[in-house]
Amino acid sequence: RSKANLVAAISLSTAFIKESKLHPHIKAGLGALKRKDTRLISPTARTDAGDSIDLDAAMEDEYPQVHRWDYIISLPNATMLIGIEPHTAKDSEISVLVAKKQSALDHLRKNFRPGFRVLRWYWVTHGKIAFSRMEVARRRLDQNGILFSGRLIRDFS
Repeated sequence: RSKANLVAAISLSTAFIKESKLHPHIKAGLGALKRKDTRLISPTARTDAGDSIDLDAAMEDEYPQVHRWDYIISLPNATMLIGIEPHTAKDSEISVLVAKKQSALDHLRKNFRPGFRVLRWYWVTHGKIAFSRMEVARRRLDQNGILFSGRLIRDFS
């Protein structure tokens, strides 16, 4: 496909299979994010969003007992889908984040059309950062494909 067609194809609206129950939860731009969570993304990066879904809310009825990742966002100009999880930043929460990502992957796999996937998973926090040893935390996150962004996602590169 041409680059123009590929860019047009990178949105949640086109990524989900026609039968997906996630379609009604898709919002334009960052519309699916709670206002306080939108502030965790720099104003310049916010303009990159094509559409978004509150995956936590969308999965809650079907999977009430599992850890659920919060948001999936399309970045049409970067031709990718990303996940964002606002969550407490401390050692004991790393396993929770890994479980949230896994449940999101399992759920999204059933809803994505072939060729679509989340390329980056961002963890950002509202509160203080309380990792006892940052290098150990980073290594564990790297092993699980999760990018810790501190209190602000500055850009999606």
